[in-house]
Amino acid sequence: MPSVPEALRAAGLGFPRKPAPVAAFFEYVFYRVAKFFFRRDGSTGIRALMVLTCIQGMGPSAGILFIQRHFYSRAETAPYAKAEAYLFIGLLLGLGLVNARRYPRRYSVLRLRWQAEPTPQKKSRGGGIAIVVAFLLSFASVDILGILK
Repeated sequence: MPSVPEALRAAGLGFPRKPAPVAAFFEYVFYRVAKFFFRRDGSTGIRALMVLTCIQGMGPSAGILFIQRHFYSRAETAPYAKAEAYLFIGLLLGLGLVNARRYPRRYSVLRLRWQAEPTPQKKSRGGGIAIVVAFLLSFASVDILGILK
C-alpha cells in the first residue's frame, strides 16, 4: 500500500513541499472545522472557511486594538473609528478571498494527511486549537469592550 504522500501524488493532489508551521496550523484548523460541519457542508467547507477567516482576522485586529486602547486616548482615536471599521472589514474580506482561493475542496486532501492521526495527538491538537480560539476571543472582546483600561 502506498504511503499518504505517494497516494496524494498519484491522485494529482500532492503537496509541493511541507507547509510552514503557521500554514500547517491553519490547514489543520480548516480540516477539523470542516470535519465537524461535514454533514451540512460536504467537502466545500464553507463554514470552515468562515471560521478560519475569523480566527485569522482576530489576531491582527486584537493587536491593533490593544495598541490603540493602551497608547492613545478615546478622544485621539474617535475621528478614525469609521476608517478602522472599514479597515477591519477589508481585512476580513481580503482574508476570506485568500482562504477561498487556497482551500477550495481541500477537505479530502487534508483528510488523507491527518486521517491516521493517533487519538491522543488529535485530542491535544484539538485542545490547542480551542485554547488559541478562546484566547483570541477573550482578548478581542475584553479589548473591544475596554474592560482593562
